[in-house]
Parts: sequence; structure tokens; C-alpha cells
Amino acid sequence: MRLMKRRQEARERGVTDKSQNKTSAYRYLISSDEYPIFAKLVKKSSLSKHIHSGDVTLLAPIDRAFEAYPDYKTLLKPGNESELDEFVSYHMLDLAQLKQTRELLLGWTISFTSLLFLK
Repeated sequence: MRLMKRRQEARERGVTDKSQNKTSAYRYLISSDEYPIFAKLVKKSSLSKHIHSGDVTLLAPIDRAFEAYPDYKTLLKPGNESELDEFVSYHMLDLAQLKQTRELLLGWTISFTSLLFLK
């Protein structure tokens, strides 16, 4: 919220956003106030270097989404590194890999389905 407030104030003053947090998905996520839980998971993950250096898109859930998954705290405990990496990998798109897949699937229709888990 603080980041959004700073941006709004900057817009009102006519100042452009010159922050360097847009150079990679990792930098944006870590510097943003909108995704603190997911940012903490990404920082602890071994995939953070790949996210920081690669051509990656993150599908970052907001904190409210973690209300439905309170077990995320167990991912931060020692010994759960592989589960943490798996969780983070479900939220990233490696654009280089997508470009290769696109070339293979030209002419095919690909659709994405959203799953909703209800208790």
C-alpha cells in the first residue's frame, strides 16, 4: 500500500517513477509493498536467482490469497526447500521456454483454465 501511495503522490506532483524496481520481476516483487508474503517465499527459494536474472514473468498472489492456504508458513521452515521451490515454480512463466513452446504449437489453440478450490 505504501508503494501505491508513493506512486499516487508522485503522479499528483507530476514526478515520473524513476525507481529501478522494474528491471526484473524479482526486483519489482521485492520492492513492492503489494506482495510481502509471496516476496518472502521467493527470497527464500533457490529459484530467486533465476527469477532475478532471467526472462521470467511471475504470477504473484496477493496476501489475501494466502488466507485460503495458511500452510504456506511450513514452506519457510528448514527441510522444505524442494516444496518451496515447487510452490514458487507454479507461479512463474519462463518466457524463453514459452517462446520455444509457441514455435512448436503454431496453429494450435491453447486455453488456460482457472481452478477454484472450495472447502
